[in-house]
Amino acid sequence: MGADGGSHQAIEDIAITRVLPNMQVWVPADGIEAYSMIMAAADAEGPVYVRLGRHSVPHVLPDDYVFVPGKAHVFAGGDDVSIIACGVMVSEALQAARELESRGIGCRVINMASIKPFDLDALKLAATSRLVVTAEEHLLAGGLGSLVAEQLMQMPVKPDLLSIGVDDIFGQSGEPDELMDHYKLRAANIVEQVLSRLNK
Repeated sequence: MGADGGSHQAIEDIAITRVLPNMQVWVPADGIEAYSMIMAAADAEGPVYVRLGRHSVPHVLPDDYVFVPGKAHVFAGGDDVSIIACGVMVSEALQAARELESRGIGCRVINMASIKPFDLDALKLAATSRLVVTAEEHLLAGGLGSLVAEQLMQMPVKPDLLSIGVDDIFGQSGEPDELMDHYKLRAANIVEQVLSRLNK
């Protein structure tokens, strides 16, 4: 909600809500998933936090998609790199994956819409990759990247991890697209960071 000013930039909300006992935390990637989530929230027992933005985003999920709490949606792709994304970053991750595939780097994208409960099976699939990338329009501290790191630490196989997000600063006023560019959350930024890490 960039145009509403810095006070309206909820870039720490995943960190805040996911530590609350019994709170479910869901982040839709597009309008299809948002609709399905609201229907699921109406049927859920206990509190649910659904993270919604105001600006329009591309459709990335099929029309018949049904959101299931605790289940990620895995987009087909290679297994050199796994990008785990949520919300508007799923679209950017899919664009980045197409670019990486064109360069001969197999890349799958995992839409981790259910932050809590969390899909460990999807993470185990991601952990078979050389590099696991998390992508979120949220502070790096406490968000999806932190959650993935927490879970990977408990697994016997620990792939290289790259987290992409907003690094320890407050949000500011601006149009959503301007802010995505400013915080380097675009597909091109993901590709650049992935290539840099793989080259190391």
